[in-house]
Amino acid sequence: MGKLQLHRFLFPLLVYFSSHLLLSSAYTLPHEYFINCGSSSNTTVNGRIFVGDVNSGSSFSVGRSSPVKDDNLSTAAYPLYQTDRIFKQESFYEFQTTVSGTYLIRFHFYPFSSPINLADDLFDVSASGFSLLSNFRVANSSNSHVMKEFAVPVQVENFRIDFTPQESSFGFVNAIEVFPAPNGFFPDRVVGANPAGHSGTYKGVLSQVLYTIHRINVGGLTITPDNDTLWRSWIPDDAYLYFSGAAKNSEFYSDKLKYQVGGATTYSAPDHVYRTAKELNTNDSISSNFFNAT
Repeated sequence: MGKLQLHRFLFPLLVYFSSHLLLSSAYTLPHEYFINCGSSSNTTVNGRIFVGDVNSGSSFSVGRSSPVKDDNLSTAAYPLYQTDRIFKQESFYEFQTTVSGTYLIRFHFYPFSSPINLADDLFDVSASGFSLLSNFRVANSSNSHVMKEFAVPVQVENFRIDFTPQESSFGFVNAIEVFPAPNGFFPDRVVGANPAGHSGTYKGVLSQVLYTIHRINVGGLTITPDNDTLWRSWIPDDAYLYFSGAAKNSEFYSDKLKYQVGGATTYSAPDHVYRTAKELNTNDSISSNFFNAT
């Protein structure tokens, strides 16, 4: 189960269930744009080849900016975070796309301090006329690798991602992923509900930007990008249960999964998401009284 919000619109709750997604069986793993920003060399991460943008080819271009390398090599274990591209003024990446539709865009940030301290700098990021990040900053800390993921409608052959630093600040990015989502990956109509119990149907989802808030593996463990069909991260749901004893992990499903024709595929979610679940703990006094898990 993943939780997303329509970017720039305040919806109380928007949840999509992987088992309800209708994906095209013709979809194959994408090979669009995986960019190692500020680098002259390529690096492979979880099977993806991130191309150094210093020697970018004809398929994408970079506006006025500066490549920077971490002289301290403090991120040696993370090849994507050893270089970044710095924007001292408004600039861009421009891409040539082969198909229109919804694209998944991921930004990777790590504010290493050499030769410029980028921690706490403020900047904006937009794509296809949509504001993605506003007054964004990545504070420097021991665990400051930050990834932001969006689903953006793209209907043009060339589209731009713009970086705009605030006054007396810099913008930067360490790596960018841009690739088309499977057909039907997101529904165009969803039903939302708020704490008061009111619900409503929202149409035109695919014309807006979606921003990933949480991606939850219900009843299971953490799933890392190298174990996911689209390089996603999933976290356990236990910390989100309002009453910890209201539900318990279901028995792990070890048999072969059977995907129905026209239904979900392995790109909806990795197998391990489907193999785990939560069930009501009817032996617990809390769940016996309320019969729900919140």
